[in-house]
Amino acid sequence: MAVMLLCLVHVLSHPLLPAGPTSWGRASSAAVVFPMMVLALVFIRKLLDFFFTKRELSWLDDLIPESKKDCSRGLCCDV
Repeated sequence: MAVMLLCLVHVLSHPLLPAGPTSWGRASSAAVVFPMMVLALVFIRKLLDFFFTKRELSWLDDLIPESKKDCSRGLCCDV
């Protein structure tokens, strides 16, 4: 299943490859820097795995803290 999904990603992304160089000259500097900045953040986040424990990184990655998770399900009484 995973191999099939990966093949689908390649099939859908290969037609987009020529669009990159053709739009490079017309793009503003922010439009060029933003994807590179996002990619750099992904690599930095993966490097943090070597320096911090899974528990410490869960504080960074959790969208909803443990103390608020019950409130999101409607079980919180201090509204």
